Parts: sequence; C-alpha cells; structure tokens
Amino acid sequence: MERRYSKEISPEMEGKEVKVAGWVHEIRKLGGLRFIVLRDRKGILQVTLPKKVVSKEVFKLSGELSRESVILVRGKVKAEEKAPNGYEIIPESIEVLSKASSPLPLDPTGKVEANLDTRLDNRFIDLRKPEVRAIFLIRDAILKAGRTYLSK
Repeated sequence: MERRYSKEISPEMEGKEVKVAGWVHEIRKLGGLRFIVLRDRKGILQVTLPKKVVSKEVFKLSGELSRESVILVRGKVKAEEKAPNGYEIIPESIEVLSKASSPLPLDPTGKVEANLDTRLDNRFIDLRKPEVRAIFLIRDAILKAGRTYLSK
C-alpha cells in the first residue's frame, strides 16, 4: 500500500485502507475519544481514535504523542461531515517516525504569538505556519513563472 497525501483522500474512499504520514498538528483528548489533526505538505486530515474501536497499544501511543512529532498512520477511511475534508481515519496502527521535544519553543499553529527573536532562532518551526509558508509558495510560483517566460 502506497502512502497518500491528505488531498488524495476523499469521503468516497470510505472503508478503504490508507497509509498517511505527517506532523501532529494538534491533539484533542476527550476521555475515551482522541483526535489527532495530522498535517502533511498538501493539507490536514483528522485521525479519530475511539477507545472501544482501536487497539489498546494504538490508544496508549496516541496519548504519548507530542505536537510536531512525525507519525505514520495505517487505517480505514470513514466519511464524517464534521471532520476536516469530510472524512476521518480510524487507525489500525501508528508508528512514530520522529518524536518532537516538548514544549516547543514557539507555537506552529499561530495561536500564541512569539517575539521576532524567538521566531528567527526557530525559523524551521516558524515556516510551518500557513501564513509564513504561503509567502514562500507565492515567491516560488512567481520565480517559476519568470524562469519559464525567460526560457521560451
């Protein structure tokens, strides 16, 4: 089974097994239910862990994750209107590829502002914010268009 990006998965794939990898963007713990918002280079998706459905090992591991850790998730797609993109992944296994230290020096979600010195010292984390990343994506598109135009 090949790995997929978040934008390649749709609610129409319900019941199919997928493999996704990315950064743990956010973790929400609600008693016997956990949500992991996973971010890859194409977008975000939601991994839902109902305690009664997933294995004990997977549920325990989800409680030990920290934000910005890199994980690989194998699971089934389930259509869910309330989830981002209209679907969620119910995991059969989670593999931690790289555990992030906690607490992070700044918040990559942008919910908590950091001073400029902290942002510049931790630029690799700051570039994960959508608005900061967008600046570089726009710049990349403009430079590509310019190169294409000049090479014709």
